[in-house]
Amino acid sequence: MYPMLNEAARCVEESIADTKDIDMAMIAGTGMTYKGDRVGPLALADKLGLDALVAGLEGLERKYGMRFHPCDKLYELVKEGRLGEKTKAGFWSTSNVKGDTTFHI
Repeated sequence: MYPMLNEAARCVEESIADTKDIDMAMIAGTGMTYKGDRVGPLALADKLGLDALVAGLEGLERKYGMRFHPCDKLYELVKEGRLGEKTKAGFWSTSNVKGDTTFHI
């Protein structure tokens, strides 16, 4: 799962799409859920904690190589203290979301 979350973050980093569009595409295209709720990969990354995601990816990188290196966007957000839900800021934040990040399609 961590590599998929890293790729979603890389899409934001490379301006392929914004956070909402990436999450909506994954929910609509794959039916992605987490604990019964429709949640995209970036909202899930926020729920798990971006610092925990970076640590997990770094562990995979040590074991399996550069393929699992966390993208720069993840490092940037962690450095800024934007760790996801626990800091109320990450890919999604309370300032740009009304309510939760669960999509109802």
